[in-house]
Amino acid sequence: MSSARATRGPIVTAIALSMALACGCECSTSARPLDAGLVGDGAVDALAGDAPGMDAALDATASTLPLDDLCAAIVADICLSLIECLGRDYHDAAHCEADQICSRMSDLEMEVAAGWATYDPSAAAACDARFRADPCDFGLFLFVPTVHEVLAYCPGVVTGLQATGEPCASDLDCASTSFCSMLAATCPGSCQPRVGEGGACTFDGTADCDWALTCRRGSCVRHLVAGDACDASTRADCYNDGLWCDTAAGRCLDLVGEGATCDNLNGARCADPFVCVQVLGDPGTCGRPGNAGDGCGVDLDCVEPLTCYQPDFSMLGTCRAPASDGEPCIAPTDCGSAFRCVSDVCVPRDALGEACISEFGADSCGAGLLCDGGICREDRFLGEACDDGTGACVRSLCRSGTCSARAPIGSACVVDDDCASRSCTSGACVDRGTCL
Repeated sequence: MSSARATRGPIVTAIALSMALACGCECSTSARPLDAGLVGDGAVDALAGDAPGMDAALDATASTLPLDDLCAAIVADICLSLIECLGRDYHDAAHCEADQICSRMSDLEMEVAAGWATYDPSAAAACDARFRADPCDFGLFLFVPTVHEVLAYCPGVVTGLQATGEPCASDLDCASTSFCSMLAATCPGSCQPRVGEGGACTFDGTADCDWALTCRRGSCVRHLVAGDACDASTRADCYNDGLWCDTAAGRCLDLVGEGATCDNLNGARCADPFVCVQVLGDPGTCGRPGNAGDGCGVDLDCVEPLTCYQPDFSMLGTCRAPASDGEPCIAPTDCGSAFRCVSDVCVPRDALGEACISEFGADSCGAGLLCDGGICREDRFLGEACDDGTGACVRSLCRSGTCSARAPIGSACVVDDDCASRSCTSGACVDRGTCL
């Protein structure tokens, strides 16, 4: 696996927020697990076809995707995102899929059965194919996407039939000019007209703007274009709409190109594929990511797999290959994958049986090892022994001496981590996202 460094696209997974991509295939029920992570940062060397089992659930070239098969398809797509885009340490796709559930799948089945919406198998197959073709940039998901949230990126898969005032469980149930209003998270909600320009809007699901508008400071407004007014208090609005705010001129302007002056904090932003190479706080210059020896301010200023070594933050650093044993470092990414940065020097990661630490979502153990109880132990996967004192189960639980998958929806449980949904209520694994 390659190191997770560059931000990849929207499955955004940015995000020092926890993301629980778990949509395991308990296809007639659903759950919303939490698997601390996000989508969108980094990548792994394996491609979709390289991960065993990744294409086993469905034929990716199928022209239709029946509703009964949708769960398996979404699980496979999400696991592709986890493995290929996030570098999640599953042994293979089958291992990942056993650790997931389809959040709110049962809701969608009930919505279609009740006649609130229709489902198009051909459009669903096209949606699945698009997700698989570009799993890292398919959609913007800050948290685990439910089935509805995935399908919202594929217009035409689900067509809402409910009119204003009629019950709904998601926006997909309502006609295109309406949304599903759920006051105080009650379910079902009711379809209500989307709010037009100048109307009041909220972020609690009770007043959503028309699709062409956005909600800012409680009002539905159009997206900004170059030339619109801005100031220091509203410059973030320009940035959010793909522009930058020239506070001196009081106008939103287009992103700038190669060679232009830039400032990621308060000034001009560079258009893709350029980056703003700058010392934080000083103006920089837009350029392409640098090669070895080129100046840099952050890792993203360098072509992969180079990192930015910057021992003096008042000066530009230098793009260089990840360092080896004994070489200087400042940040964890300065060292190669077999090493870690300790007291500004790259040192080997901890070996089997050695003491270890876990910090910032990673541990100090070497490849193939897991920090468990403060000791580096061998990675063990589904079906492998875990009671010999030298191994630890990876994304699974040690049950009766064997690494076992977390329990599906409806199974008995004691704590949340017993369940693939990461939610145990009244002794049973549940889908916390279920509405109906």
